[in-house]
This record gives sequence, structure tokens and C-alpha cells, in this order.
Amino acid sequence: MYKAYDKAAIQSVIDEFRLSDIQSESEVRSKFIVRLSEVLGYSSQFRGEEFPVYGYGGREPLRAKDADFIFFNDKSFGSYRENTQKNKAWVREHSLLVIEAKKPGEMPDDLGQAQFYTMWTKAVAYIETDGEDFKGYFVNPISSDLEVITAKVDELPNKPEIWNFSYENVLSIKQKGCSIKSLDSRIIVMEDNACQVITEDSELDIPEETLSYIRNCMGKNAEALTNVQMVSRFLNTTDSLLQNDMRYDIPPYMIDIPRHIYKAKLYVDNMIFPLTIGEVTEFYCNDMTRYLFENEYIIADAIYRSNELCDFEIGYHILDKRVSERLDHFELVRKCLDADIVRVAVENESGLQMIFSTGHSRKMWKSKQHVKTMFEFWLSGMKS
Repeated sequence: MYKAYDKAAIQSVIDEFRLSDIQSESEVRSKFIVRLSEVLGYSSQFRGEEFPVYGYGGREPLRAKDADFIFFNDKSFGSYRENTQKNKAWVREHSLLVIEAKKPGEMPDDLGQAQFYTMWTKAVAYIETDGEDFKGYFVNPISSDLEVITAKVDELPNKPEIWNFSYENVLSIKQKGCSIKSLDSRIIVMEDNACQVITEDSELDIPEETLSYIRNCMGKNAEALTNVQMVSRFLNTTDSLLQNDMRYDIPPYMIDIPRHIYKAKLYVDNMIFPLTIGEVTEFYCNDMTRYLFENEYIIADAIYRSNELCDFEIGYHILDKRVSERLDHFELVRKCLDADIVRVAVENESGLQMIFSTGHSRKMWKSKQHVKTMFEFWLSGMKS
């Protein structure tokens, strides 16, 4: 385990880069990529510039193409530029990271050029940037490459995932003779401005209850994995689903992951003005949606299936230090618990209105009688 993530150093690179009015690809190389690579731990003696890459189109050799930067784990790369089997084998053995520069405003959607260089050199990862946008991937030889970071250059100081491309990390993957699976055995943990790369179960400070929850969520996908591998895969999978706002054909545990938070107002019966205001957190997975209204005093939890209300619960939590304040807020809660209709108006795009028939709720609000009994118990105790 090492602590290396240096937010201040990356910010310094960006700040200095922004002092110039960047107009060309060469400026992106010299004023941004070179300095950033040094912060990531790549010494200049391991940096190959305009390095020739040899590939094939079918059986025919292609004309050599020069990669902007290839970073190696050996400084003798200059002796292996010529197109020989020995040289190409050496490059495949020692290449770590490919970085391609583009002129500002010319960032491609498809990183085919960087992928080409990475494929024929057997580098572990590749990055492409035009000084405005920044994309980085790890190679997966049997599936789609793993997108590790897509961000604006100015956002990089707040993107600790960039440290996946550090020299130590990429080198360790290369030395283990694997590529994308190595990301399943690494977890990056932020502590203030420092970064921990966790590789061993003994370094993983997670309660056993949480590990059991993750193991149950992962099912067979957790078999034969160490705890670090399992947690990393769980986090990577969940992050991918959230980044793409996936709803259908996703694991059931996603119903526990908050998706959106909206402002909301709670009304009772025929009141024109809201009884109280709060926030609604939205959760969803497949055809199930959960809305959780919450403020300082009232909680209302509703479950919808295919847009039909199928269950709800209403509760409360009053933690004021002064008894007089508690009594005031108990009266507010009483109005909610005694109402025949509770309506929550959600300030989302669709203007969602959740209506709970609290006066006739035996099929849904199953804990109603218990909640009201305990409410009266606590209230009478405070008044006595």
C-alpha cells in the first residue's frame, strides 16, 4: 500500500498550463502531458516520444505510425525503434502507457488511434487529451476496454481515479502479467488529499456485516474472489450502473442506492398550505420505485411497482433538546398521523404527487397502530 495521490501537484500542472493560450497539439504535449506524466511518476528517461509502432492489416505490414508518447519501464527503449521481431518483442515486454495528444477542440469520440498503438505495443493503458477533455482506459484483451476516467482537464485535481495511471500502479499490473482484472483487486480510498491503493484483504477496513451484504448482492459473481477483489468489483459495477443511469436488467440491490434528491412539500387532508417541507430521495430498480420523504420530524417511505402505489410507511423522529420545542413538533407530527389523506408534492420534472390514504390504510401502512400507540406513549410521558 502506498500514499501518492497529490491533488496539489496536479492542480499546479493545470494552473501553469492555463497561463498559456494553447493553440497546437505540440503545446498540449510539452506544456501539459509532459508535466502531468512526471506528477504521475513517469521519469523522463522512460518517456518515448514519437515512438514508431508497427502493425499489420491482414497479412500485410502497415506503414509505421508514431505514437506521441509511450512510457516504458526501461530507459533503453531508444535501441528498439527499428522494425525487427526482437525489437517489437522488447517493446511488448516493457511498454506501460500510451498517451496521445490532440489539438484543442479536436478530441475524437473514438480513441481508435490510441487503441491501435496500445494493441500493437501491449501497453497496459492509454490516455488521450486535447488539453480540454481527458479520457483514460485500461486494456481488456477479451472484452471492451475499461473506461477509468472521462473528464475535463480542469476537473483532474478532483478526480483521484487518475492515479490508476500512476507509474507504480501500471508497472505492478504489467509485472503481474495481467491487465483489466488487476483493477478488480485494487481499491482507491481517499483520505483528505491522500490516496491509498489497497491490494490486500488485511488492509481493507470494512465491517464483516458490510462484506456479507456485498457478498449476497454479488451472488455467484463473488465466488473465488478475495474481499478486496469482491468489493472492487461491486464498486466498479455499481458505479457503471449509476454513471449510465441504468434502471432495467440490473441487480436487485440497486433499489438501495439513491438516484435523485428533490425538494418536496407535505400536505394533509384539504390544507392549502403545506404542513411541512423536506426532501424526497428517489430509488429505483427495474419496475420498482421507492420515494423517501424526510425532514427533521417526519419520514414517509413509499414503494411503487409499475407506477402503482403498493406500500407506504409513515414515521417520525423528534430530537429537540428543549421539552417545549419537542411538544410543538409532536403536535405537528400528530396532524400528519391523524390525517385521512397525506399528500407529498415532489418538485421533479414530472411534478409527482404522492397521495397516501392514511385514514384507510390497513393493506399498506401496516405499522400505523403501533406508530400511533408509541407516539401517544412518548407524548403523555413528556406532558406529565
